[in-house]
Amino acid sequence: MYRYGLAARRRAVERANAATFLETVLNSVSDAIVACDANGDLSVFNEGAKKLYGVDNAANATADWSAVFGSACSGGATAVARKCSPVCLAFNGQTVSEQEIVITPDDAPPRTVIANAAPLLDAHGDKVGAVATMRDVSAERAALEEARRSAEEPKLIFDNVPVRLWLKDEQNRIRRLNQQAADFMGLSASNAEGGDIYEMCPEAASKIHDNDLSVLDRGEAEQGVIEEFVSPLGVRSWASIDKAPYVDKKTGERFIFVASTDITKLVEAREDLQRSNAELEQFARVASHDLQEPLRKLTIYSGFLAHDLGGGISAKAKADLVAIEAAADRMRNLVKDMLSLSRIRSGGFKTQRVDPHECIASAMASLSARCRDMGAVIVYGDLPDVMAEPVMLTQVFQNLAGNALKFAKTDRPPCIKFFSEEASNGIVLSVADNGIGIDPAFFDKVFEPLMRVHSTESYDGTGIGLAICKKAIESFGGKIWVEAAPEGGAVFKFLLKRADALETAA
Repeated sequence: MYRYGLAARRRAVERANAATFLETVLNSVSDAIVACDANGDLSVFNEGAKKLYGVDNAANATADWSAVFGSACSGGATAVARKCSPVCLAFNGQTVSEQEIVITPDDAPPRTVIANAAPLLDAHGDKVGAVATMRDVSAERAALEEARRSAEEPKLIFDNVPVRLWLKDEQNRIRRLNQQAADFMGLSASNAEGGDIYEMCPEAASKIHDNDLSVLDRGEAEQGVIEEFVSPLGVRSWASIDKAPYVDKKTGERFIFVASTDITKLVEAREDLQRSNAELEQFARVASHDLQEPLRKLTIYSGFLAHDLGGGISAKAKADLVAIEAAADRMRNLVKDMLSLSRIRSGGFKTQRVDPHECIASAMASLSARCRDMGAVIVYGDLPDVMAEPVMLTQVFQNLAGNALKFAKTDRPPCIKFFSEEASNGIVLSVADNGIGIDPAFFDKVFEPLMRVHSTESYDGTGIGLAICKKAIESFGGKIWVEAAPEGGAVFKFLLKRADALETAA
């Protein structure tokens, strides 16, 4: 009996050790392992299962099995009933293979789980329980989803960007294009891919191919080329073309990537504007001619009238005739300045390298008599060459110098200074005077057409001279503004491109 009892105790110890070893092994596995006995009660609920389901201990799981498995959802949508959990299915004789469920523990994000389960049978084939293993694949699925999105995003961008995109090889075959490009060609993307441009656009193919090969041979991108197209559907359009070469490092095969932005509306609007400006200039020329003639006759006949009346004309009538002639002169000058302004609005000036000294000399020659009569002092600084149109730049200097003489103070001779300043993006040319100056409130307004700071009774003029200066400078790609001169008066400054810098860049 003693030996029998000792053997029984030894077997009990061995079973206990085996149970402890098994529990240690089960808790060391990262996957969740759940098993039930022949009565359907949970007998195994390892640490992986506790972590997966968010329960503290096996006792809780054993006491309320439905509370555990009720948190599982098939595909993340429908709660899994206790009888449909992997363990229950296996307990009822079914084998579960790679079942995907979504578990939502309390106070934790959902977890995607892959479950496998099978019934447990003894040597006689009798059911003794069931076991299930569950592996958390949430991170793996999230990584796969992120990889899928990352792989799809370039395609989504390529297909939906509002620009026509092509990838072509050096044989002029289309390897890839987006829907915008396919729609432009009147084809589906699948039908266009692999197509030969010589077959699709036989008239323009050679020119396109030659340009593509030139870009490939240079190995440099080409941007902003404006081209006119007639699509296979007969639609006329314009596009801004960018081309970039690409070489497959593994195969050495050369490709060209083409991006075409539709600028048809912009080109049509520009053409409409050019037509409108041409019509406006034509109208201004006709109007100026038609208006100049009656004004000329008005001046002539008022002179005839004064001559015919001779000494019999009253002082008031004589003053009225003088006023008529002055008004006609002002109107004639206004028409002339309006015509000059309309011509500048129509554009068409081609800038070139200009020496400002020559323009100033020409402008001051026209004002030499007034300068002599007023005792004006003219000061020149060092003025570097700029990019402008010489005739119009001369007109700018003449208008600004003429204003300096017109608005001179009566107690001192006028002084006009021409100088320049360096700027990061060009040269600032300045015309300064010592006259009556301009109220800062009018600094932005003086360049508006017909804007007058002083009345015509005080100072003559049409109010268009500074507007002409502004339009001329802007037509050169520059800008003009006015500041108060330190010694009194006004200083007009305008920024123009430096000629030598432009030539160096070219």
